[in-house]
Amino acid sequence: MSTLSSNTYGFSKRFAAIAAAAGCAVSTSTALAFPAVTTGGTASAWTRGSADGSHLDSRQQVYGATTKEFGQKARSTTDRERLIASLRGYLTLQENWDGEGAAAPNLNSLRAAMHFACALTDEVLAPAPMLHASGNAGLLWEEDGLYGELEFLHGSRAAYYFECGSNKHKGIVQLPAVEVPAILQQLLPKA
Repeated sequence: MSTLSSNTYGFSKRFAAIAAAAGCAVSTSTALAFPAVTTGGTASAWTRGSADGSHLDSRQQVYGATTKEFGQKARSTTDRERLIASLRGYLTLQENWDGEGAAAPNLNSLRAAMHFACALTDEVLAPAPMLHASGNAGLLWEEDGLYGELEFLHGSRAAYYFECGSNKHKGIVQLPAVEVPAILQQLLPKA
């Protein structure tokens, strides 16, 4: 069964009727919340109602479900989700975002970085997002003597540079659609 959770973004925490209709369990953590799919399934809409269940909108009345009936706890946001959210946040920037003439963020580069982030396993240390003055998205690792950087280029390619002690690795690699290239699997720091 899919689980819907909610986080605080100003919408009512009452959307259980839609989840019930979709066969999903619901969890909420605050009085005002925005529904989010956490393990598959989809939520195409949400409902408004009071947090205590005293007011139900028409969809909740039809399905007879309330948020209280699904007592699951909300899960924490993962490092990967925070990374993707930060990368998506770059989409709001415009040309000269750094005050020094930087190019506007490159949508294709940001997409490639988000796809790459989705392909990372939990065994890999979460990188920090970055945006180059060229507008290209990047990922950065700095941990215990290791420095690593990826820049997502056009044509589904990434430039990489990793340094650990006296060992240095750099190059350009083609990025497959759903996996991390073998060379990068060897270089990425483990969590």
